[in-house]
Amino acid sequence: MVRQRGVARRSFSHRRVRRVQKYDHHVIPRRFKIYLSYMSVGLAANMPPPVECEEPTIDELNSKGVPSEEHPYYLGFMKRMLELYRKFTGQTLQMEKDSLIAEYVYRGKDKDVLQQVQIVTEICAGVRVPELEEGDYSSYAIYDSFDDTDCSNAYMAQRAVFNGAENKIIILDAWNERTKPYDIPTKVLGAVLATDLSFYDQDGAWSQQPTKSIYGTYVVTLNYTSYREDCNRIRIYKNGVEIQNLTDAQLGFNANTIKNVDISPTGKFIIVSGERTATGNRGWVVLEGS
Repeated sequence: MVRQRGVARRSFSHRRVRRVQKYDHHVIPRRFKIYLSYMSVGLAANMPPPVECEEPTIDELNSKGVPSEEHPYYLGFMKRMLELYRKFTGQTLQMEKDSLIAEYVYRGKDKDVLQQVQIVTEICAGVRVPELEEGDYSSYAIYDSFDDTDCSNAYMAQRAVFNGAENKIIILDAWNERTKPYDIPTKVLGAVLATDLSFYDQDGAWSQQPTKSIYGTYVVTLNYTSYREDCNRIRIYKNGVEIQNLTDAQLGFNANTIKNVDISPTGKFIIVSGERTATGNRGWVVLEGS
């Protein structure tokens, strides 16, 4: 049996208005406008960007001639690859990348396109610098050679380094604390510039460690016949396999006088120094990959 109420049910309009007015359409827009500036900032900080690496990926797919109906699959691959770069590093990252590529190859997707999309993703993740992509070179030949009459055999602490780009080399003379620029496109050796090189390890310029391209695909080493001196050739490696070695005679240097070597970030150019004349003046040879 339903319990009887003591008084009759009553509902007044003004009571209903007071009860629901905070959710009324006249109030919600006003409250939203008040909090909109604060809410939008918090939302942007916690939500992923609506478009992330899609545009460069689609451009790459179009350049490869991938049909538009296949784009969603490669975009999905890109997003999963991007998550891998955010979660893993080192050998674990490489294993996860290989596994993901193998999964999409099993699904029937083109492996070459997947690998190129992976490179685009690597650039978006900030791991790879797009302006410094390594090239594909199998051999090196002499591009230019020049002598440096300002440097004799006594100046051991002189070597050349690339300035982070492909078009200029800086010759460091730590013994005299000065530098010289060399422009690759024009093959012009600039004038001497006084430079503070007190930080530079002069002894390290003589005994040099292997030098490599930006991602380590290409490595160049000096072949010493005795400790810290008498270098008779350079060895060039690609992905850990020796692709070429050049002797002092092939480079135009005196026997066992190769001093230093450096390679450009993309691996396209190599500069080698050694003694050219009987007086021991320093000479330089620039190699270009093909």
